[in-house]
Amino acid sequence: MDPIRAELQLGNYLYDQQIVELRLRRAFLPVIDRLRVVFPAHVAMEGEPDDEVVLALDGGEGSANVFTGTIAHIVRGIERLELTAYGGAGRLAAYRPAVTLEGKTAGDVIRSLCSDIDVSLGSVDDGPSLSLFVADGRATATEEIADLAALMGARAAFDADDSLHVSAQGPGQDVALRYGRELVDVRTMGAAPDAISRTVVGEGAQAAGGSKALWVITDFLGGGEAPGPEARRRTLPRLRSTDDATTAGTAWSSRVGDGLAQVRMRTWLLPKLAPGARVQLEDVPDHVGLSECRVHQVMHVFSARTGARSDVWCTGQTDSAGLGGLF
Repeated sequence: MDPIRAELQLGNYLYDQQIVELRLRRAFLPVIDRLRVVFPAHVAMEGEPDDEVVLALDGGEGSANVFTGTIAHIVRGIERLELTAYGGAGRLAAYRPAVTLEGKTAGDVIRSLCSDIDVSLGSVDDGPSLSLFVADGRATATEEIADLAALMGARAAFDADDSLHVSAQGPGQDVALRYGRELVDVRTMGAAPDAISRTVVGEGAQAAGGSKALWVITDFLGGGEAPGPEARRRTLPRLRSTDDATTAGTAWSSRVGDGLAQVRMRTWLLPKLAPGARVQLEDVPDHVGLSECRVHQVMHVFSARTGARSDVWCTGQTDSAGLGGLF
């Protein structure tokens, strides 16, 4: 097994043994990926703000790139030097779009917003066709993209090469963890079941492209459950078809369910853990009551003082019949 190590590539310079501590957060939008690295004060740091950095981590099974971004700021002190870097999510968070687009899919809008500031794209689902997309400059592009992803029941996150993925899973790959091997601790939260129904209502008499697609009608769903103590209804005029509204409503209920099925894990340093990864758990004590989960956020920690680990935030909802065969 290889030694646990971290390597930060900065231009033509490679920093590894000089690293005192680093913390890398990767998550679904609108949370912003962030890398923070601490060096001894005497290290000759050649980087400047806006320089590109690439971080590779090795948890003992081989080195893998986990982050690509640019330096946001460098703090130089008497005892330590600190570097903070952001990837494409940081650029999206600094952009407050003011734009109107008509007759575009949610994926088209996401591609347009990313193109405005040269953010690289990976896989991006098209999602529903929108009657009208209006951004008035009050929300950041990270918030707009997270909302658009929600319309299609998807999640948005950046991969290790700083490309944005918008899909049902995200950039993370399926992984298997065994308690007593990689998995150090796992905690699940049980909450009261949520019996509230959630319905999304759009505006439009026909599906996208029809001659009456922009006609407002009084009852988009032709009936349905009225709002009340056990029912919620949200109006999204940009949606033109009942199928798209149903998808958005299902995604809304799923996000609420995520909050009721929270899972926290701690593992040895595992660079392969990323947002969207489905995790199969083996040899977890029966009383924990969990066999798999899906990663929403991961914090990779490498420290000369406290060691290396990955802290993982997950949901017990995976929409999966199992991940057999990963071991």
